[in-house]
Amino acid sequence: MITAAVSHNLNSSQYENTPSEINIDRRRSKNQWKKLARQKSRLVFLLKCRRKSISPKFIIDRTNRLLQHYDGSSIPKQVKNQVKKLSEYIRRTILNMEISICNKSIETIETKIKSTELDLRPNHTTTHDNRTIYENELRSANTNLHNKLCKLTDTQPHLEDIKYDDSFIKNLSGVDIPEDVMTVLSLGPKFAIHPTREPILEVATDVEAIISQQIPKPLRKSARGDVLYTITKFSKQHRELNRIDRFLQKAAEKARNFLKTHREIMVSNSDKGGVTIISRKEEYFTKIRTLLSDLNSFEPISKDPTEQLKGRVNRFLDKLYRANYISDQVKKNMKTWNTIPPRLFGQIKYHKVGHPIRLIVSTIDSAAYKMARFLATILRKAFKPKFGIKNSKQFIKAIRGKRITKGNILVSYDVVNCFGTIPTELALEIIDRDFHHIEQVTPIPKEEFLKMLKICLEQANYFVFAGKFYRQKLGMFMGSALAPILVERVIEDIVEKAIIDTNLDPDFWNTYVDDHITSIPPEMADKVLNKLNSYNPNVQFTMEKQDDDGSIVFLDTTVHNDGNTLKTKWFHKPIASNRLLNYYSKHPKNMVINTAKSFIRRVFTLSHSSFHQENRLTIKAIMDKNNFPAKLTERLIHQVNQMMSSQTSKGNISYPLISRMEIAGTSLSADVSEINSPPPNANSTRIDTTITPAVQTQPKKNRFAGMAYIPGLTEAVAKQVGKYAPDLKIAPRPTNKVASIFSNMKHKLRPGQCSNVVYNIPCRNCPRSYVGCTCRRLDDRDVEHKKDVENMAKNNKKTALVYHVSTKKHQFDFANKEILKKVRSKRTIKIHEANKIILKGNSAVNFRKDAAHVSPMFYNLIVNSGKRRHVNPPRRRNDEMNLQQMFE
Repeated sequence: MITAAVSHNLNSSQYENTPSEINIDRRRSKNQWKKLARQKSRLVFLLKCRRKSISPKFIIDRTNRLLQHYDGSSIPKQVKNQVKKLSEYIRRTILNMEISICNKSIETIETKIKSTELDLRPNHTTTHDNRTIYENELRSANTNLHNKLCKLTDTQPHLEDIKYDDSFIKNLSGVDIPEDVMTVLSLGPKFAIHPTREPILEVATDVEAIISQQIPKPLRKSARGDVLYTITKFSKQHRELNRIDRFLQKAAEKARNFLKTHREIMVSNSDKGGVTIISRKEEYFTKIRTLLSDLNSFEPISKDPTEQLKGRVNRFLDKLYRANYISDQVKKNMKTWNTIPPRLFGQIKYHKVGHPIRLIVSTIDSAAYKMARFLATILRKAFKPKFGIKNSKQFIKAIRGKRITKGNILVSYDVVNCFGTIPTELALEIIDRDFHHIEQVTPIPKEEFLKMLKICLEQANYFVFAGKFYRQKLGMFMGSALAPILVERVIEDIVEKAIIDTNLDPDFWNTYVDDHITSIPPEMADKVLNKLNSYNPNVQFTMEKQDDDGSIVFLDTTVHNDGNTLKTKWFHKPIASNRLLNYYSKHPKNMVINTAKSFIRRVFTLSHSSFHQENRLTIKAIMDKNNFPAKLTERLIHQVNQMMSSQTSKGNISYPLISRMEIAGTSLSADVSEINSPPPNANSTRIDTTITPAVQTQPKKNRFAGMAYIPGLTEAVAKQVGKYAPDLKIAPRPTNKVASIFSNMKHKLRPGQCSNVVYNIPCRNCPRSYVGCTCRRLDDRDVEHKKDVENMAKNNKKTALVYHVSTKKHQFDFANKEILKKVRSKRTIKIHEANKIILKGNSAVNFRKDAAHVSPMFYNLIVNSGKRRHVNPPRRRNDEMNLQQMFE
């Protein structure tokens, strides 16, 4: 008790200060509060500068004084670029140091304020006054620094917010969706986000596959050493993401969680316009079931005919091979083993009343998929379309130099639901009638060729939706490899009959699948329409005439008829979103730039020169919607114009503009061959007698290999690989696309139906498991494993799974097998298997030789990749989170 009393007296004595000392402490406390306000305001200012990627003036001045020696005009451009990068790095480093110093200064001031307030504890009015002083000082400092930040933002290039455009996404679900979720979904399925966990292992796998398959054996060890050094060095570096990348990562994760919570909605692509559609699953399934209930077009079937059709296709191919109609290699390429049923899904027509659905069938990996592609290739070679064009550029080239008969008008015809209404019997009749064209490109006889067509059209015309199987009775479904060429043949035959039967002499007639454009007398338009609709009740056409100003839309061009000649202008529908690969997408920057340049070139190429000024404004608006900086857009437009002007002057024009004939001073009635012929040049016919034709060789073609894309690393690795394989081009592959968030509305496959997978089978009696890989269906591989276990006493070559069962007397749980990795390419499946075995460590029962497909040089890199931390910015202090809104 005595000790406590003494301690109380000692503690209370510290408040016994003289009035002069109290006034000094008050002034000191007041100054400390002012300092705290200024330092906190400065901290917010510095944090804002870092997030906007701009530098305060005092940092710029320091850096310029440090590097002023390298600012002369005599310094090479390469050195200046290196100095610029160094300057940016120094500025970022100084800015981070200033933020750290400011944080420590705030902590020191807060400590002093606490000690001063302890001295002035009896006087509560002083503390209240200091709070008022602090708030006034903070408000004043914020105003000054906010004005300074605005000036810096106006004068320096900085990282702006990613733009959200309403035309990129439509919400038809009626569910209130957060704005950041809408933003990330509106960027489209091809947009790539910086992965939260860098796929170092994916890069190492792709590199090992490239080195082992593309680089000569004596150079592989050196190549692995160089690449390993580059990857290891990169993996140890600390990388801080910018503000937009951090926002997109969080928004993507929030979108995934939102869709998991709201399972009643789905995210998909629109039928037209390139728009992201958010809709309700129940409504989607109801509309598709309503379409499938039409018994005139579809009929339900009781079981899956995939296995039966697979056997029929393979037996027919063996028959063709035995008759010497196809080679052994062609037979192997067309035979199917890992078959899955065709799967139906729908795309929403959001621009139409009621939002109807277009049905599409994915036939990839189905039983007749390879055979259908083989037949389509033969038909493409055999039939040269009389009216058909491949794209808008070929259309521009086709109508160049065409004179329009006076009084004729432009008319377009369109087939109603051409894929779903054209009878397969009609298509087979036309192929039978015109088989003399086909027999010139294939040794397969007519009877066998028609049997192959019937297999693909009549027996393989089924699909699965929501676990139920259906067969299409009328027409061909969209998604079939044969449908486009057969539809083209049928429609062209009908058009040719109509032209002959009506004694029509059009100025031109061009067809793209089911879209037609022609120039005919106005009184013949309805007659031609009636004649087109008279041949088959299932094949019906609609008609559209040119507008009052003489224009009509065909594909993505507006064709203008000025009475004698034609002019074209690039056209985009009002429903089109005009979404390009966004500027902030984590694709290689040259890929983003080249995509934009291709778009600009297309707009100018499809347009007459009189529309170029209007097109320039349209391009700028579209590029701005896709977050391209205005200065970059101007530069790209200039580069495209220069490139096109250079090609015009050289006569090297792939898809010439109509206006280029006017530039060259050539009349529109000139012959096409004369326009395309180069100017006479004596030197062009000179033959170099020093080189004989036998010595001349064709230039070596480039090879391509894919690689997972990590900004900064993939470029460096590609450069290293290029030293050992100069003709090998690396195709970067972003690993974290927005498409992974979109709903997959196809019928979901069971794990056992999947092929090209790395799998894991757990042991029932111990925590270990077996890792394996297969290019066949997982169910088929399971059957083999079970047979090996049953016959393990007779089998001398035991797998690791069988060896574990025989030595430990354990059993594996095949029912709970797990797919560890779905592999894109068969050439990397063994490497992926070895990677998973290495990552499993001692918990895998596999033999050591099972991991021999990976070089020992990459072993530590693979092990460390399993422990790699997420790519996230460093954690900020809690008070920084509260200070973000001070300048708002």
